Amino acid sequence: MKNEVHAAIDKRPDSAFQHHQSMTSPIVFYEKPSDCRGIILHIEDEMQVARLVSLTLNRNNLHVITADDGLEGIDIYKEMGDEIDLVLLDIQLPGMKGDEVFRRIRKINPASRFLVASGYTEDNIVDMFNQQHIEGFLQKPFTPSMLLDAINSVMG
Repeated sequence: MKNEVHAAIDKRPDSAFQHHQSMTSPIVFYEKPSDCRGIILHIEDEMQVARLVSLTLNRNNLHVITADDGLEGIDIYKEMGDEIDLVLLDIQLPGMKGDEVFRRIRKINPASRFLVASGYTEDNIVDMFNQQHIEGFLQKPFTPSMLLDAINSVMG
């Protein structure tokens, strides 16, 4: 089937993708095709999450640039900010937390758009970001369909 993704999912409780089977058997997700097009900067330190997000978004005509930590994400944004349509930002990053990355990128471009992904609740995120406007929130763990819905909502 065209809109099918097979992926082995991390069974750790902090994994961003929900799991329903063992790691040894593939999980099949049926995705809703995205109407959005563009470039997404994904700032995520968990390699497996970054790969699955990239796979999902690439299969839906979105180009993904991945940064392993906040400093790398900021450097990429400095170089390519005019081309980046959305920043998909994890909160728990090594070295610099997501809220600081958010503030630094917003300083570079106040019109930058963010989809924040976190295991924290949305209320916690609003408090963490001192009531600053965030375009979208994605609760971890999430499925590829939830990811696409959130991106469509922010970019649509």
